[in-house]
Amino acid sequence: MTGKAFINKISNSESDILQTILNILQDLGSDYCIIGGLAVNAYVEPVVSLDLDLIVATKDLDKVLKAAIAQGLRVEYFEHSINLTSTRKKKY
Repeated sequence: MTGKAFINKISNSESDILQTILNILQDLGSDYCIIGGLAVNAYVEPVVSLDLDLIVATKDLDKVLKAAIAQGLRVEYFEHSINLTSTRKKKY
């Protein structure tokens, strides 16, 4: 099972948040870099990660966040990061 398939399974396929974020970045032509667990999978035996860590160019951040909100994602601001999560209720 791929990492993406795993994430879709635990989210009950309600929303493919990873694809939503990647589509936003591509549609806006934003500069970004994938870091963290999913990035490591490109170099070592795949591991399961429940999040996608990204660095987004400062010049693109506002438009990416506006697009994420328009796609129904929740934005939470922290001192050194911004978290995007689905607003759909989880069914466990």
